[in-house]
Amino acid sequence: MYRNLLTILAGCGLLLGVFALSFQGSSRTRADYVWNNGTEPQTLDPGKASGQPEGELLLGLFETLTVYDPFTLKPVQGVAKSWESEDGLTHTFHLRPDAWWVQRGEIFQVDGKPRNVTAHDFVYAWQRQFYPEVGSEMSFLLLIIEGTTEYQTVLAEHWEKVLEEAKTRGVSVNNLSDLEPDYREAVKTFRQEQWDRLVGVNAIDDLTLEVTLKSPAPFFLSVTSFYVLAPVCREIVETKPDSWTHPDHIVTNGPYYLDQWRYNEFVSLKKNPNYWETSNYVTESLNAWSQQEKLTPAEERQQELWNKLGSFDEHGMESLEALALENDSTALNMYLYGNIDRVRSLPSELLGPMVRAAEKPGAHFPQFHHGVLGGYYYYAINLKLPVFKDPEHGRKLRLALALTIDRTSMVENITRGGQKPAYSIVPPGVPGYPDYAIFGSGDFSKDVARARELVEEVRAAGVKIPRLRILYNTFEGHAKIAAYIQSNWREYLGIDVTPTNQEWGVYLDSKRTSNFDIVRAAWIGDHEDPSTFLDMYTTENQNNDPRYHNPLYDRLILDYSANILRALETPTSRDAILNDVRNWPHYDETIARRKLPSDDKTLAQQFEERIEAFAKASEEDKLEKAMAVRLTLFRIAEEILMWDMPTIPIYFYTSTQLWPPELEGMAMNIRDSHPLKMLRWKDGKRPTGTRYQEMPKLD
Repeated sequence: MYRNLLTILAGCGLLLGVFALSFQGSSRTRADYVWNNGTEPQTLDPGKASGQPEGELLLGLFETLTVYDPFTLKPVQGVAKSWESEDGLTHTFHLRPDAWWVQRGEIFQVDGKPRNVTAHDFVYAWQRQFYPEVGSEMSFLLLIIEGTTEYQTVLAEHWEKVLEEAKTRGVSVNNLSDLEPDYREAVKTFRQEQWDRLVGVNAIDDLTLEVTLKSPAPFFLSVTSFYVLAPVCREIVETKPDSWTHPDHIVTNGPYYLDQWRYNEFVSLKKNPNYWETSNYVTESLNAWSQQEKLTPAEERQQELWNKLGSFDEHGMESLEALALENDSTALNMYLYGNIDRVRSLPSELLGPMVRAAEKPGAHFPQFHHGVLGGYYYYAINLKLPVFKDPEHGRKLRLALALTIDRTSMVENITRGGQKPAYSIVPPGVPGYPDYAIFGSGDFSKDVARARELVEEVRAAGVKIPRLRILYNTFEGHAKIAAYIQSNWREYLGIDVTPTNQEWGVYLDSKRTSNFDIVRAAWIGDHEDPSTFLDMYTTENQNNDPRYHNPLYDRLILDYSANILRALETPTSRDAILNDVRNWPHYDETIARRKLPSDDKTLAQQFEERIEAFAKASEEDKLEKAMAVRLTLFRIAEEILMWDMPTIPIYFYTSTQLWPPELEGMAMNIRDSHPLKMLRWKDGKRPTGTRYQEMPKLD
């Protein structure tokens, strides 16, 4: 295998030499754990981050209320040491008193006093997600909370007025700090008053946080584990609004603190000596739990993890480093030579052979980790572009493009990682959600014939199809996919496109400003619920790359599903939902005809039967029946989305990674979530030397 890899990676020798030497200098020693992050993170501000390159780092620097268990994805203790909810609506979190804010490893002080993390820090961080000048792309995760939709609207309208008034005074405003002191304080006061009036998030005291949801959400404790909901320290954010994430300034509360950040090279973290998870704390907790008759599920899982991994202060890694390598071959080369400890993406040429090697009877390939990932790869279409904007001909062209991608051939010959062709948005495996293709016949030749008819109709109407640009972030896998799709569209439809790559930060800016024709993107679910994939296409969602707008879709997601108990409360409200769906112009040809794979019913029949079942249910069964209606509403919304085709799903993800068997605390999971604080080297020793000798032969 080593000879095969040398052939494939022959062009990477010089890069390897540069990186290998960088570990040998006196100013930079090799970290205990080094991984390839794939690109340069664009921010370390939880309020502004939205991508995977930022996420793993942020969950090392900041700790949320709950933390992912990588083995089960169930919540365990974070800043919250316990929590409860009697009705599924109001959740009370009890924070630990020894969760400290730190700056470069030292406890951060305010007015000469050590500053611990309080419930007020979570309130501030969650408020900040809605500040227009912050520009969060993930604030929609908080819209399940009572009053947040109204708060978002009020703040956006108020900020527009603030900007207009500042302009009349000759003041240029980008951030709140740009306002004159009196005006700045007035904005802060207004925002706090509106939050207190509208939003169901309250700091009962310093160590008690109360959160009230719009409707019960079984996945809420997974959402509280997401980095977007991490607390931030108000004192540092507001005193250094433009530079607070710099290594010399940043104040964090996680198991690690930021040591260095060298642009386009690496981000290094060091162990937080003041992190709460000490051996004494763990021992005391385990002893206390052993005396209890019954533990909560979270306590049981935390107990298992501590028994397996030990405490962070004694066994956690001392130093970590994330590299910004955009080339898979370079990363693999460095892994084989022992310079990094984990690669999360492999060259496509090796994926097929590696999967086959791992699946051979009696195979021993402990470094290779392969599994399903809860996400999808897609192309978003710019609906502002004239050729795509027309409601009739634009839709026909978008559908034609979607039909003319030979996904089966692509995943077998280009991506080669066991991905599943996608003809819908929500990946398989979401509990209670049906899995079937919404568009496409299952026969590529028939799909191409239909696509050609659609394109002929568009051209016959006098629409000129220009050369289009496919935008993607710099990465060899994306380049191969774009080239393959380019060839499909040219060969079968006579439509020319130009693949164009941009560095990660520039690419993100292009997406945000709609500076693209068609853009490559991907989404990994935050929790096991359809909402995590469908919320993003509502009109005001910051992740709505195509700028899709459909009032019925918005109502299904934001009004009915998000407020399901209220939406189903009366016969009048139930009839309103039924009529709203039935009045969709394409209801008869889609929802009324769609046969579900689980039985012989149509989607329309299931919808009506589930609403009727809710109406007849006893009080104790109403919640269960309401959640069933909610799932059907999501499926209807997805049908509408795929009819309009603002985005083209291409395949559902798998994850293929390499890490050595001595690395403990790692587990493949559908969210590709690997909390840094749980990583351990077996027996406390990182293996040294090269790894290529341990790789199996490839066919």
